[in-house]
Amino acid sequence: QSFKSVGAVYDFFMCDVYTSIANGLKTRKDWEKIQQTANEIDIRAEYLNEVIGEVENAYFPLELVSDCQSIRNAFRPTRDSDISKGKAPKNKDKKSNEYRVIGVDFAFASTTGAEDNDNTVIECVSGVYYDGEIIRHLDYCETLAGSKSEQTLKRIRELAEDYQADFIVLDGRSGGETYMTNLSKLYEHPTRNSAKWDKHGYTTLLDMSLQFCTEAKINEIYGRKIDPDAKQMIIPVIANIDFNSNMWISLHQAMQSGKIKMLIDSSKMEFERAESKDWLQLSSEERMFEKLPYVQTELMVVEAINLRQEIRDGRIKLTEPRTGTKDRIVVLAYVNMFFDKLEEKLNRQNNRDVDGEWEDESLASLLWL
Repeated sequence: QSFKSVGAVYDFFMCDVYTSIANGLKTRKDWEKIQQTANEIDIRAEYLNEVIGEVENAYFPLELVSDCQSIRNAFRPTRDSDISKGKAPKNKDKKSNEYRVIGVDFAFASTTGAEDNDNTVIECVSGVYYDGEIIRHLDYCETLAGSKSEQTLKRIRELAEDYQADFIVLDGRSGGETYMTNLSKLYEHPTRNSAKWDKHGYTTLLDMSLQFCTEAKINEIYGRKIDPDAKQMIIPVIANIDFNSNMWISLHQAMQSGKIKMLIDSSKMEFERAESKDWLQLSSEERMFEKLPYVQTELMVVEAINLRQEIRDGRIKLTEPRTGTKDRIVVLAYVNMFFDKLEEKLNRQNNRDVDGEWEDESLASLLWL
């Protein structure tokens, strides 16, 4: 009975929340409440009227990607509030056969489009090596405004420290080289305990069996390091047509074979924790912090199922919708390719161990750690 016209009824059912506000069917206060209580996928689908579903000829069908969503507990980075309270977040202990990677896709200030900035994506992905395979777990994902370079560098360092990362796989194109040089500097954290914080920088890993770039390029980046004792952890990716095709094929195969595990949907996580005393005691801000990596994973799923495949000269090319992105799924694809390399190396090592050739060498020395 509150509908003002047939047109308003159509707007209510077919158009976005802004149209509903314009027609007096919702208020700005309603919209603010929706943004505080609903997850981003629901907002985009139900209130912004975006079509959320796989495209025709999708390379990553929804069923394939959603079958990978089985992780219930996300990695929790340390927050300033944790430091002030003198407590560390509860996370799973790192196993002896586990390798942890920080994956990064850099974004820079954009001078085109509706938004001023693109987003940098940072992911935490662990790999557990067992019986000749590495099972890859996407434990955490977040995004940062592309123009905030100092904040991005600080955040990479924080996550690498919190996550006990062994490697950093990052986009090495254009401005990525500047980021790598800056990451190689000594860094004193402004708020964390200086006795516990590792101030040393990060530089390229010199083990070429785990690198994607040429030896000349790796040595060039290594030679520009500023901290002489910078840790060898960085794996730069400078992609080309062949690399992109291979990385998509590899990620698809990893999903099919069950090697990729991702976080469950945020709504499912919240439903499972709804009756938990710990969850009920959290503030709305703390709940949003807990939900963030699950929502980011949902957005990755949306990216994946909206990638349309083309075959060009025998290579696979995936394109996103005009208004869409693929940054999150690209980072996962980069890290997955790195784990393929690490898996091959560990298998070669184990085969040679059986032959008695490497009995006195540790894995750490083989990986240049």
